[in-house]
Amino acid sequence: MLIWLGEHGLDEDRGGILEGLVLQYGPPINWGTLAEAIRNLNRLPDLDNTFEYYVTAFATLSLLANDFQITELPFFPESHFTKQISEEEMRKAELLGSLPGRTGGPLDLDQYNTWRGTAVALMLIMTRAYWTRVWIIQEAVLGPDALVHFGEHIVPLSIFIEAEQNLTKHYYVCCSKWGANAMGAKWTKLTGVLEELSIVKGFGHLRVKVQSNENLSLYDVMYNLPEEREATNPRDHIYGLLGLVNDPESEVVVPDYHFTTSEVYTQATFKMISDRRDLLPLVHADRQRHESHGLPSWVPDWSAFAPFNPSPYDWCLFRACENQPVTAELVQGSTLILKGIIVDTVSQTGARMVWEHQRVYNALLRITDWGLILAKNEAVHLAYSNNGDITNLNKAFWRTIFGDSLIASDGQNYRLSLADVDTISSWWN
Repeated sequence: MLIWLGEHGLDEDRGGILEGLVLQYGPPINWGTLAEAIRNLNRLPDLDNTFEYYVTAFATLSLLANDFQITELPFFPESHFTKQISEEEMRKAELLGSLPGRTGGPLDLDQYNTWRGTAVALMLIMTRAYWTRVWIIQEAVLGPDALVHFGEHIVPLSIFIEAEQNLTKHYYVCCSKWGANAMGAKWTKLTGVLEELSIVKGFGHLRVKVQSNENLSLYDVMYNLPEEREATNPRDHIYGLLGLVNDPESEVVVPDYHFTTSEVYTQATFKMISDRRDLLPLVHADRQRHESHGLPSWVPDWSAFAPFNPSPYDWCLFRACENQPVTAELVQGSTLILKGIIVDTVSQTGARMVWEHQRVYNALLRITDWGLILAKNEAVHLAYSNNGDITNLNKAFWRTIFGDSLIASDGQNYRLSLADVDTISSWWN
């Protein structure tokens, strides 16, 4: 819990508005008093970013953790959320939103100075190198009462985790008019805050599992962690997380810095496959990779930044081994031998696309090229015709393009339905 201490006031010309706003661990605070203190800041046009904006940033985290909605945050006047928008204002907002790096319009939250400064401070807090260091993950997950120290502020990690969860909910659902569906605002300070806060999401998932005494395999740990992680020694992307593995049936990985990075990642990935008795770890091999590691093609580069989750859904798309248990063998330290069901032979491939580096125009061209390849492949058409419905080919194409999943308005992934496929196909054609 938190208390606002009263012995860290500001200069007299501030009128004591922010007096006592220093976060410390202790008894609960009066949320209404806190919100009112921040609301009064709107009349101060020249806050000092080195202190006062960090104060309001931590206060905002606390309010979000207490499930304050976006419309309840004390930076914005109530009239902002009851505005009647004219058609001319709507057109202006849409025009501004179409320009790179621009936001605007009558519903733009970034027009309020105190909020802008607070949002920047929040993003600066969350982009500190501390959050991405591999070796702090065990502290954050295993500590029963993890505290984050930032200068003179001491804040429970749970505040960050709960703030991220609540802001995600409000951004995509009840307050989406000023969040995910904001008019004329493709990227706002609110979007930036949510993106930077997402780094604590994995900490929250793992803390729940640890506190529930769930067994964690190495794959469970890797799957739930934030993708952006850093370590001086790339081997520590595996070794630095072994303290979280507690599954008694999981094969033990013994740290040995005599092994190369390639050997460490190969052994770890093979053990993940052996632990799970399925091939799900292989989908991570599509990540970006450092060629200097010399990894086998089936081994993910666990040190690489992957801004997308290659398997964001909780359902199994297929099993290459049908109903048989997976049998895997590692030969000569790098070759993976598997037994499975032969479904077909790959006869042709198109150019590879890495989504996070692809411009929209080029991505659309690439999808068009893939569609042409499919349209000209007589063997594929014959196979689908023999199965009775050539339209299934088009459905299979779009399910593949979208990874069989869509992101709903609440930010959650769900499986692509046939109705979704029909809508996408109609839009494309």
